[in-house]
Amino acid sequence: MTDSFFEKIMNARELMVDPPSGWMYGFPALWSKDAYPEIEDFLRAKGYPEKDIDFACNYIRMWLPDQEINNG
Repeated sequence: MTDSFFEKIMNARELMVDPPSGWMYGFPALWSKDAYPEIEDFLRAKGYPEKDIDFACNYIRMWLPDQEINNG
């Protein structure tokens, strides 16, 4: 049985992430769960504003590094 997309995302060691207004802080960026097990810590390390982290965690876009995204 193949993993669902959700399972692939949850089990991935690396993900591309793009929080709201992330372009202002160098996003999208590759998040390594080995370096930063929690997404909040990764956002802080990249300079994302502390006051916006909770909001970002609810509305962040994530995809596998080898996937293309379609915004259209």
